[in-house]
Amino acid sequence: MRFLVAGAGSWGTAFTRVLLDRGHDVVLACHTQEQAVAIAETGRNPRYMQKVDLRGVEAVALDDAPADVDAVVVAVPSTVFASVVAALPGGAPVLSLTKGLDPATGERLSTTVRGRGVAVLSGPHIAGEIAVGLPTAAVIASEGRLPRRPAAARNQLERLPRVRETRTSSASSCAPPRRT
Repeated sequence: MRFLVAGAGSWGTAFTRVLLDRGHDVVLACHTQEQAVAIAETGRNPRYMQKVDLRGVEAVALDDAPADVDAVVVAVPSTVFASVVAALPGGAPVLSLTKGLDPATGERLSTTVRGRGVAVLSGPHIAGEIAVGLPTAAVIASEGRLPRRPAAARNQLERLPRVRETRTSSASSCAPPRRT
């Protein structure tokens, strides 16, 4: 898969490394052209997580983000989330790594995404630990409809990047047994 990671801070840098480790093509969209050039030239992010190897990533300025991607990962501050997502080219679905609420409306950030699918990754994440492959727990949630069969949903979710191990379940498999 080809991913666009919008945001080259600590979390965007760490998640980029996870995607690269799983064999995905990654475009890392940086806040400035200068940061993109530095990453392209050195294989390192000069501002965040300087020890993380980014060789193999295509670094561009956010304004030059490509439209021809399969998914967009957004890892920007909540204060600019809505404007960054609105300016993204193409129609690839969004996976939000950004925590918080939209400061203008107080709504969930995912509600500011228009015209494309959206899911939110949440969990106890420490970017530095994830960047070096330490295990973590995560939940990806979406209001979108899942396939009718839980097995089909699990198969789709299990294609997502893994740090160590992924276990998935449907809401129905988490419910207590029915009493008759």
